Amino acid sequence: MTTTKTSYWDFINSLNHVTPYTLLKNGTLKPYDIIPDGVGPAGSLYMSISEMANWLKFQIADTGYYNSQKILNKTELDETRTGQTNKNTTSPSWYCMGWHIRADGTLYHEGASVGQYTHLTLYPSKGLAIAIFTNGGEYGVTLKKSCNDKFKNLINGDFNTDTWTPYYNWATDELKPKLPTPPIVDQTLPLSGYVGVYSNDLFGNINLTTSDNTLFCQYGADSRTYELKHWNYDVFEEQTNNHFFNFTDIYSGTTHQVDVKLTNTPENVTFNRTETP
Repeated sequence: MTTTKTSYWDFINSLNHVTPYTLLKNGTLKPYDIIPDGVGPAGSLYMSISEMANWLKFQIADTGYYNSQKILNKTELDETRTGQTNKNTTSPSWYCMGWHIRADGTLYHEGASVGQYTHLTLYPSKGLAIAIFTNGGEYGVTLKKSCNDKFKNLINGDFNTDTWTPYYNWATDELKPKLPTPPIVDQTLPLSGYVGVYSNDLFGNINLTTSDNTLFCQYGADSRTYELKHWNYDVFEEQTNNHFFNFTDIYSGTTHQVDVKLTNTPENVTFNRTETP
């Protein structure tokens, strides 16, 4: 596995690499560089499909050896597949060390970051494995999940089930606007009234600025700048990350609070103004 990388910067500077894309609600695919090095093992491993196949061959062999070379003791390999946490009280489903294991012995692990999605499945009793890498927003997730389900069905003798349509319908629904549709109500403040730094103890700062009569934001340590488009009343949309900014607590010509629906958060996150230009 000579080209596998454990750093985003090594990956992005390699001669041959895939570009993450996110799908905007207007149907535009936009390159999106997520930099996960800060969370290390939770998203900073990059490899080619051929090198992933080598790793899966090692896993399927279940001996601790690859090409007659010892990689792990068999007892250590077995420990990675031993249930540590029971995920389901009604049927056996365990989380091991990086693997999820089902009652039938199937092992799997899936991952997702903005613009990149993976799904690995081992079928030890059949000597088979599948690795799926996709990008492209919600439809990338759809492709990943439908391919994995189709492969599972095929090896179990089901050749006819449509695994694409249900996920496609889900993705299409996810891309529909969830906030009020026109008629648009004008914002209550000039853009300067929204400008400033807003803070949350868990998620850090959001810095709002203006340029050329457009509102922009920056998240925490992310130096990239994202445009906010007016949606309705005092709500603005940041289309790249699909976040909506609802400005509240408005007095003296400025807003003092913003509620943001962030990715993977069940509820809006409130940021309070800490700095005014």
